[in-house]
Amino acid sequence: MDRAVAAVDAAYASLRPQQWDGYWPRGTDWLDRADFRGQHVVWQRDQAGNLWARQEPVHETDFYSTRVEPAAGTDHFPYARLQALLAAAAATLNTNVA
Repeated sequence: MDRAVAAVDAAYASLRPQQWDGYWPRGTDWLDRADFRGQHVVWQRDQAGNLWARQEPVHETDFYSTRVEPAAGTDHFPYARLQALLAAAAATLNTNVA
């Protein structure tokens, strides 16, 4: 987890404008919002391979995600667009790894 926080911290730092002296997010800020270990958040995969999450029972720190269990026949989360983006990223990485 320390390596992930350090990577997020470095990403935030790389985006900070020069001469900025106000608040700027840190990797630990991200972790405080994103770490739901021990909060009964469970990721599940549907038949198409799409991931969605749920939290049972609900805790003091409620988990929020737009990626929730899809209702039959609806597309609340743009899974097709996400899959296309991930495929394009994978293709870009594969062509640049040679």
